Amino acid sequence: MLASAGRDRRAKVWDSATGREIATLASDLLITHLTFSSDGRVAGVDTAGKLRVWDAHNGLLQREITTSPIAGLAASHAHFVRENDLVITHNKDGSITAWDLSTGTKRRSIPIPAAAVSIAISPDGKWLAAGMLTSGQQSEIRAWSMDASTDASAKMTIAGRLAALAFDQTGKRMAIGVYDPSNATTGVVRVVEVSRMGEAGDPIVCQIPIRARQVGFSPDDRFVFALGMDGLLTKCDASSGAIVRQFQSRSSPDQALEVTPDAALLISGNDAGVLELWNTSTHSPLVEIPLNEWGYSVAFSRDGRRVVSGSSKIVTVWDAVTGAQVIEIPAHTGTVHTVAFHPDEDKVLSGSWDGSLRMWEVASGKELFRVGGGTREYDSVSISPKGDLFATGTGFTAEIRLHDAHTGGQVAALTGATERVGVTAFSADGAWLVSGGESGEVAVWDVSRHTKHWSARLGQGRIRSVAANANSQWVAALSQSGSIALWDAETGRQQFSIEDPGAYCLRFTPDNRRLVTGGADAALKFWTVDTGQKVCTIDGHKGRIYSMAFSLDGRRLATTSDAGAVFVWDAGQPLPSLVNPTPTQP
Repeated sequence: MLASAGRDRRAKVWDSATGREIATLASDLLITHLTFSSDGRVAGVDTAGKLRVWDAHNGLLQREITTSPIAGLAASHAHFVRENDLVITHNKDGSITAWDLSTGTKRRSIPIPAAAVSIAISPDGKWLAAGMLTSGQQSEIRAWSMDASTDASAKMTIAGRLAALAFDQTGKRMAIGVYDPSNATTGVVRVVEVSRMGEAGDPIVCQIPIRARQVGFSPDDRFVFALGMDGLLTKCDASSGAIVRQFQSRSSPDQALEVTPDAALLISGNDAGVLELWNTSTHSPLVEIPLNEWGYSVAFSRDGRRVVSGSSKIVTVWDAVTGAQVIEIPAHTGTVHTVAFHPDEDKVLSGSWDGSLRMWEVASGKELFRVGGGTREYDSVSISPKGDLFATGTGFTAEIRLHDAHTGGQVAALTGATERVGVTAFSADGAWLVSGGESGEVAVWDVSRHTKHWSARLGQGRIRSVAANANSQWVAALSQSGSIALWDAETGRQQFSIEDPGAYCLRFTPDNRRLVTGGADAALKFWTVDTGQKVCTIDGHKGRIYSMAFSLDGRRLATTSDAGAVFVWDAGQPLPSLVNPTPTQP
């Protein structure tokens, strides 16, 4: 289960596996913080400072505690600890109080010298920590024993403004997120040993360069999860600080982060009223499919269940989930450099250096039609989203040909390119065709009118890859020299230009928020569409990445390389989102 609270004053409990709403928690005020117990209760604090405890299964209110009789000094956060009979609240007067739920009375109250930015309680309930801002550029962390017989505490002063605290499961380490308020990109998460906080010497176990809003440990304490202020979710090794994986949110920047007890899911929430569940497994491929030769091209079927690859002289269709071969087609007499699934999913189109384009029936491997067969070497083929046309560029002429996707007959020739055309891509609505030339020309064509809409030049050498995003607003291109640019598809206005030397291919993520490049350094790099800033690098791919394709729902990414395999990756997209009604503004 998971719980959410929105600006509409409705708090809800959800089934995390299905997204089904289980219960609505009764409240007449906005709930600002929620926490689960292990025995099926959920506690929350409302804007008046009342601590409420509900049965998570039916939403019935079990206990209500007024945390402070003084307006404005009531609790703002709550945490369950120990055997579920103790809740800790962080109060607006700066104090921290432990409440006994069996009696509704205070067990202990700890005053702190400044308003705490963040508090954390060790899972065993023995330690409580608070982080306080002592100056514009300095913060203080204190840890108290929850034993009422002592007021002893450990403390440390750190540079930067505190954002978040979290204990590991043993209570022996803490993750501390701080940032520089004068620099929009500077921040660090430090993992420290609590017992050494007041001693001479460095209590820091590791440091992670992330400007974090929230932090948390995995239940096995091997990993730290950090939610960046830019909405990027990062999984790090808790001992070395090495970044293991990063996740791209589909919604507005997230405001909250929680890790499920089995560490299988990461839960994030944002001010768009959306909860997203993330698979936190390490970034190894879900499926690795061995090929006999280098893989030059890969594409998904529309339903995401199959991938087609082109290598040597063979076209092969695979099950994208299991990696099992569906069919192998001895398709050409030359290297297969380009493949595409037809939208109706029962046909694939392949282009080869043997000078032919061929359409194949997937079920039987039967050749349906053939185009060419002469000296044209086909580097690129793209099928329109409607499935009525396909476009070809050869790298040997300045002409783009449109063909009927059912018969192979030529429908039109697009002329006006200033150089030989090597690569093409349709926009998602089929209205535009993007092309890349042998010497750096990028052009956008009006498909219905068969005319060039605009053109631009990019980098040095030929254009290696072109792409259009899912809402047909942007087009992008990658040159042989590593120059990448993004343009407005309608006006041709350039949004940005960046460099990724050695990149061979690029694609938009289906959520329209990122560009992804892959190439000679065996790394997948994610860039923001807004600014061109690099936000994530995924290392560890086997071999140079020649081709990539996203499934239509964005959940899988397929890649091919000179390592002789097709790799299918979890693309870091969340499980089905749980969407609250549109939140009202306060």
